Amino acid sequence: MEENSFAFFTGLSLELILMIFRQLDWPDIASLAVVNQWFNNVIESHILYHPEEFGYALAYGVQVNNVATIRKVLRFGGSLVQDLGEASAICPQTATPFLAADEEDDFKRIRRSWTYDEISNTALGLATFQGNADMIRELLELGADPYHYASVDRLGPWHYVLKKAPPQTAPRLAAEFLRSNRIDTNKILPDGLLPLHLAVDSRLNSVFEMLVDTYFADINLTAGAASETALLRAVSKRHTLLIDFLLREPGIKVNCTDHNGQSALILAVIQGNSRVVERLLSKGVDANHKDKWGQSALTWAVILNIQEVLEPLLDDSRVDLNTQNTSGMTPLSIASWYGDYYMATQLLQYQDIDVHLQNENGETALSIAKSWRVVLKGGANWSEPPKPGFVARDDIGRNSYKESYDEIVAIINKYVG
Repeated sequence: MEENSFAFFTGLSLELILMIFRQLDWPDIASLAVVNQWFNNVIESHILYHPEEFGYALAYGVQVNNVATIRKVLRFGGSLVQDLGEASAICPQTATPFLAADEEDDFKRIRRSWTYDEISNTALGLATFQGNADMIRELLELGADPYHYASVDRLGPWHYVLKKAPPQTAPRLAAEFLRSNRIDTNKILPDGLLPLHLAVDSRLNSVFEMLVDTYFADINLTAGAASETALLRAVSKRHTLLIDFLLREPGIKVNCTDHNGQSALILAVIQGNSRVVERLLSKGVDANHKDKWGQSALTWAVILNIQEVLEPLLDDSRVDLNTQNTSGMTPLSIASWYGDYYMATQLLQYQDIDVHLQNENGETALSIAKSWRVVLKGGANWSEPPKPGFVARDDIGRNSYKESYDEIVAIINKYVG
């Protein structure tokens, strides 16, 4: 291909040029390399006549993994924009064309975007989607914006790595972004989450540890609809490895709470995760913290009838066995209300239990059991029980038999006597 062929190609769109190249049957990789080199020379001439196609030229460079193409596009494109009086070089921050101040200017339709397709993707976005770590490094060094997002999924390159990149490639890609010093590890991303939250969700352990240990992400920041810290997120996602990692961090706030006022201990109890409950108790968490309904970890264990977490809670001498929620219900009162003989017997093994505590209606655990015994004496249906005075879950299964209340009445009377 001769130099005078440049004139022909500068009259075509870059997309058409690429279509011509793709139709040619190149016999070997060496020939393709020659074409790439020739194409780099064409670019130098072409973008002077078609500056609006910077983004497409960049995309081509990424697709063929040709750094020389990218550097040439940026060098000529950047100098051209500066010649027009722009204060800064090309940067991928907008997909909107702009007009030069002088309407007579031949380059009034110049686009200063790195976008190349109809969804506002960028060269860096394409390289990230392809998992091309080397190209990511080059683009970031050249000033690519790691936060510019495509119009369809609103995922920028950095966001994509944390949320959708394959787990086998995500650590290396994340390392390239972080090494560029263009990433704010504490910046909330468009979906309202922090990088640490996304690393938890995607189970990217090494990326999570890299963010904390090497790039000093704040482990106690809250984000998301539930206003969670990294620890609360890890507990809610049952990510035991990251929970252990966080609990080893000297600055971790183990008593942090979410939008419902629920601590990591309460969340672990609700999930029935006895191992995490034990780990948290060993770290000295507030064993009696109450959520916005006034319910502690022990209260929730009884409400949900989760026997696996009851033992470590009862074995901790700090746990208040007589804690009352906002309605005055104690764990024993709740067990009595449910007719939960097992929970009642476990609680009544401890001398600290106060069976005389009353709820806001003046009812004790014993009077509650007696009341339900009367209700069920005639075989009444318990499909719609009265309001229990505490927050419960819809999926709880309980015995609704008079016999269970007979047993609870008997065991409480025995405890009192």
